[in-house]
Amino acid sequence: MQRLHWELKNHFSHEGKAGLYMLGFDPKNDGFEHKQDFLFSDHDKVINHNALISDLPVHIPKMGVSFNNLFLEQCNFTPSTKEMISDAVSELYTEREIRILTKNGRSKKPWAKINDDDIIKRQNQIFLFQNHK
Repeated sequence: MQRLHWELKNHFSHEGKAGLYMLGFDPKNDGFEHKQDFLFSDHDKVINHNALISDLPVHIPKMGVSFNNLFLEQCNFTPSTKEMISDAVSELYTEREIRILTKNGRSKKPWAKINDDDIIKRQNQIFLFQNHK
């Protein structure tokens, strides 16, 4: 469904957030503040990518999770497509925020496509990703 919203960019919008917390309660926002609609625009795509970069590391267990299971665990809480989550995971891997292993336990090449059965692991120490805007 998310993929269709991004492709069509028609009349659909939601008042949720980008990243993984689109439906989450934010105690800093009492509900009276006007929220900008999320319209699946190119601008929203950039905001969503940056939010994924911030949100994903804490949802990746140290013991690891398959990419497919990571997506399935988060897909109802994000406007992101599987490809968008894959792009964010790839960027986090390139920046050494996370590790990606093949199903055989070998380190994935940074430029290689992420497969559903690849294992995504959190680094022992999460670094503050500061290169995104």
